[in-house]
Amino acid sequence: MDSIPLAIVRAASGGSARLVGIALALALASALVLGLGSKADAKLSFELRGGSSRGGIIEAARGEATVSLSDGSSILAENGTKFSVEVQGPNAALTRLVAGKLHVRVEHNEGTSYRFVAGPYEVRVVGTEFELSWDPNGQGLALSMSKGEVQVLQPSGKPRTLKPGQTLQLPRAES
Repeated sequence: MDSIPLAIVRAASGGSARLVGIALALALASALVLGLGSKADAKLSFELRGGSSRGGIIEAARGEATVSLSDGSSILAENGTKFSVEVQGPNAALTRLVAGKLHVRVEHNEGTSYRFVAGPYEVRVVGTEFELSWDPNGQGLALSMSKGEVQVLQPSGKPRTLKPGQTLQLPRAES
């Protein structure tokens, strides 16, 4: 708090301890509500370590690359992996996996919405941990769950839900 509200100063000078207590409680409650509101409205951000970024595409060219997000989530990319990360809201991001393998850990927060697109497939996440790989020239999509739950959307068919211990292999789309 930058300044003490005038009501508190007046109450203190008048000698009423009860009024001072109420005014202080209100001031602290207001500060708490304002502080929580600004944190909830803060935009998600991320920091890249161990990789390079050119034209919005992140590449793990010499070893692993890590994207650490401000909500506590992280994306670890294996050597040779190419992907992009686009912040879409306070707890929302869209990652496009061009090629390679990611180890993903998403922290569950209110309103969390992470999406991972690999070829024609989309993986939707609220809070979980998994490995996702995409080989556009060969094996297609591979997904292996560690924690939580994801939903996989594909061009045809119903969405699939995966839970811990489950894996999924989907072919690349035929041209």
